[in-house]
Amino acid sequence: MSTLAPTFADWIAVAEDPAQRDIFFLGAADSRITFYSQQVRALRLAHALDATGRLKSSDRVAVVGAGAAGVTAALAFVSLGLRVDLIEKTNDVIHLQSASPRLLHPNIYSWPEPGSLQTDACLPFLDWAAATGQVVRDKLKDEFDRALASGKPLNFRKKSVLKELARTGGQLSVTLASDGVESVHDFEKVILAMGFGDEQQLGDAPLIDYWRTIGIGSPALEISDADYLVSGNGDGALTDLMRLVITGFDHVKFTHEFLSLCPQPDLARAVMVAEARVAMGGDLECEFNDQVLPILKRRGAIDSLQKQLRRDRSIVLNARGPLLAKGKAARLNQVMAFAILRASKEASVKITRSVGKIQGVTKTSNSFSVDGPLVDGAPLRVPLDMVILRHGPNRGARYQPVSALYSGYRSHLGALLAGTPTLGDPPRLHATTFAYFDPRYSAAFLDLQSQQARSARAQVRQAVVLIRWDEAAHIATQQGAQDLASVAAACECLSTPATLHFDALPSRLDGHSDVLLRIVRASAGKLKATSTPDHASQWREIEPAIGADNAFSSPESIRELPPVDALWTALDECLLRCLDKGLDGVVSSLVCDAIGPIHADIAATLPPTWKQWRATIDASAAVRVDFLRLLFRVEQAGSDRWDGNHACVPNLIAALVLMLATHAGEALVPAQHPRGNLLFRGDAVGLGSGCDRVLGQNIADLQDPELWSVDALILSGAKEEMFADAGLIRDGGEAPPTMLRPTHVAPAVVQNTRVWRQRLQAGLTQWKPAILQEFARWRARQDAQLQGSP
Repeated sequence: MSTLAPTFADWIAVAEDPAQRDIFFLGAADSRITFYSQQVRALRLAHALDATGRLKSSDRVAVVGAGAAGVTAALAFVSLGLRVDLIEKTNDVIHLQSASPRLLHPNIYSWPEPGSLQTDACLPFLDWAAATGQVVRDKLKDEFDRALASGKPLNFRKKSVLKELARTGGQLSVTLASDGVESVHDFEKVILAMGFGDEQQLGDAPLIDYWRTIGIGSPALEISDADYLVSGNGDGALTDLMRLVITGFDHVKFTHEFLSLCPQPDLARAVMVAEARVAMGGDLECEFNDQVLPILKRRGAIDSLQKQLRRDRSIVLNARGPLLAKGKAARLNQVMAFAILRASKEASVKITRSVGKIQGVTKTSNSFSVDGPLVDGAPLRVPLDMVILRHGPNRGARYQPVSALYSGYRSHLGALLAGTPTLGDPPRLHATTFAYFDPRYSAAFLDLQSQQARSARAQVRQAVVLIRWDEAAHIATQQGAQDLASVAAACECLSTPATLHFDALPSRLDGHSDVLLRIVRASAGKLKATSTPDHASQWREIEPAIGADNAFSSPESIRELPPVDALWTALDECLLRCLDKGLDGVVSSLVCDAIGPIHADIAATLPPTWKQWRATIDASAAVRVDFLRLLFRVEQAGSDRWDGNHACVPNLIAALVLMLATHAGEALVPAQHPRGNLLFRGDAVGLGSGCDRVLGQNIADLQDPELWSVDALILSGAKEEMFADAGLIRDGGEAPPTMLRPTHVAPAVVQNTRVWRQRLQAGLTQWKPAILQEFARWRARQDAQLQGSP
């Protein structure tokens, strides 16, 4: 998704010609316009003007045009405490969509970017979800009507036509005509949100409004066994092509069905590769043939589309340039149109391609003829039953009352975009703008109970990280005010509790689900996990304590989940912090919970040794992983890592204390090794662990030295003496696939038994000789074997 524009100044610059200060155009000259993007333009302009001090509490604002941009701007400025006149030439708001069957979708035009198939607009007010234009308009009109009736300084001047806009002193004078009577009104700010104008007319071509029900699929234009011409290469023309060719075309349904034919990310990747090889405005069709068509064929999409084709009409498709021109239409519409054209070709549906500017359209008693387009270099000479021109709106006519201002603004915007083309991209609402208006709109228009509910939702949004599988980008995503990597990195240190909300099945998240649940446990209550009700049962098979809660929309940007390895690292770092804290507690109190008292001179040796070990552990991810996983559990091959449960941490701290104390008599160093997590005497292998069970048995019950494959064992979970009678043993030969395998001699053992605890209490004078003696006996067993003793 697009991110925040560089500065508030940029947001203002794309709407205001500096030569005409305080007069703002909303989407009047942009090449790519959507209902949603017009609302965003209105919100971010109001936000920028207020945040930069351009608005005064005494300002009176005129908003000309009551479409999506105008209505949103009007409520935004009222929310900021200003007086607003909303001026509209018709008798109602958002009238273009009042009976429209066209699809309105807030995000789909950015496909296949993450979030592009999410249906919620997620706006602070006048919010909506994907539906037909009529459904969306009716919802927004209801909200506007309630705001209008609230008694706030919002004046709706319907059936009022802008005649003139002039600057008089420090005021902007607006001349309006209503029922033949002209009146002049003064404002400090004027927002021109007059829309895009009607479709451009040419000759006798019928005027077929993009939004009206009088369109393809309505009785007025549904002619069987007819010849149609559709001219244009924008979204309107491509949509009309689909309506003409697909039986019972419904844009919402067809879009989802088409994407379900190619559920893997390869289609999206192929489209992006194709786009990357074509300059802006260039022809995508050749690249689509190379990159996209093979995928559509393998997935059976072309065969499926052939079953939906109408064969009772012929169509001429005309464009002045490439029909599928990069940046001219939504890429998803372009891909669907490409697939339909290919399916039609293979099914011999009669679609003719023509190129060139239409110079004229002439209607006879029975048909239309057009001048200008060429088919294979020859003029198009076929009679047509219907001509549909999608050449864009006549913006010059729409802005005629302010033509000089509009001309100056277009020149200004053209120069601005030449230097920074990204400022012309269809904008996405930034979370800061949502947060700016959410409480202000609430305070201006809602009752106390609704305000409290809205405030509670805002607090939830701040505390929750939404975790989803994105159907457009085919990746696991996060969305929230907090970044998941940061939350995981400080899970048990969070200043305020947070929630990970899983709006996806565990299988969709692959390796993420396991480590994330461990991080939740590791947070010691600072994090909780919830899932949507329809997924909760599967999550509870993994984690019974997971809660169920409904999903909600978030204005935050959508980001890919951190790599699984990064989350495992965060879990390891949490465990290391727990060990640091526990060790500090032992040193300061001279007591280890799982062992008992520790003599001060032994405790004094622990911090400097741990500092050295931490340097080794921190320098190598592999050493860190092996050191900690064996500290946590000694088990079959692929020893598991810490599960996040703090109940075992006292034992791990005890093991660490024994390991560090052992270093006082036998120098040890953390290391990555297939059989242990410590090395000493060059290549001897040690294993230090806090686990108390191995292979389902108490660790001290494993009295057979042949089960171990290391030279030294340091175990806080072994509270009974091990290998009391151990001497030489035979080499067992073949190594089984476990951490435990035959070795040559019984290992040295330091464990959490009464005799070793007494030595820890007694101090270095008893501890160090005991360590030296234990390792000397191990060395003697090695020497005896090398000498061939029985």
